[in-house]
Amino acid sequence: MSKQYKIDLSDYFNHRLVSDKKPRVNDNIGLDGIYIAENDLRLSPQDESDDIEFGFKFGAADNVMCEGQHLPIALCADKLHILGFAYWGNTKDVFDAVYDDGSVDELAISFVDWSRPAVPCWLDTEKPENISTYCKMLTSGNEEHIAHFHHSITALNANKTLKELVLPDNFWLHIIALTLENTSISQNGEKA
Repeated sequence: MSKQYKIDLSDYFNHRLVSDKKPRVNDNIGLDGIYIAENDLRLSPQDESDDIEFGFKFGAADNVMCEGQHLPIALCADKLHILGFAYWGNTKDVFDAVYDDGSVDELAISFVDWSRPAVPCWLDTEKPENISTYCKMLTSGNEEHIAHFHHSITALNANKTLKELVLPDNFWLHIIALTLENTSISQNGEKA
């Protein structure tokens, strides 16, 4: 078992997808009048996927619409786990991993549209990506369809301390949760 760090995104949440009632036009809830009703939500606050724990917060703003936010991290990890989706088609964008020594890794990460399950055929074949469908649920509002949240895994430089993660400036990308993982340390802090 590895050491996992659930990143608290609540200060960065700027959009609401889950609601207990049908949103009004100016509520900033949902996507083009499509939202997830609370009773259709298929996530609990501590769900796991492939032994990775994500932290969820619902009831108000519940996801990050990417607008170039700088997330302070200050941890060593070798994997970044992103739970999210794209809206209006599949896309790939760059996240900047800024390390404490000033170096920056550009992480090209694919996002699958929330209306589709993750299928690897459209992804970059030169560098295979680790992306899967985490869960699916029914949407409500202007259109009812199956919404999918996707789990992407990206490698980080474990030999450096990640100072911050800079999100892309792309409002079509939505992040529900982030977890960092250090596979060389166990949950109790011992070297694996």
